Amino acid sequence: RLNDTNGIENFVKNFAKAYYSWDTSKEAIEARTTEISKYLTKELQDLNSDTIRADIPTSATVTNVLVWNVEQSGTDDFTVAYEVDQQVKEGEQTQAVTEN
Repeated sequence: RLNDTNGIENFVKNFAKAYYSWDTSKEAIEARTTEISKYLTKELQDLNSDTIRADIPTSATVTNVLVWNVEQSGTDDFTVAYEVDQQVKEGEQTQAVTEN
């Protein structure tokens, strides 16, 4: 049986781009908070609110998101394995980082 998981994969890619990209300006933090609020419950938003702050001199840009596996784990639930490639910048140093 073939299941179309394009919608789930696109959801994960859009979430990862919003969640794993940030800048430390007030406007960028507010824009990121608004964007990830589409994906996180209020409780998770509250937990995440202190993660990215203007006093932390690190920014990140997502360069690629790969969805490795999508498995149905309930009637309306899916488990997704994915990889995020980022360029993380701190001061003048930039480094490539991969998160799974």
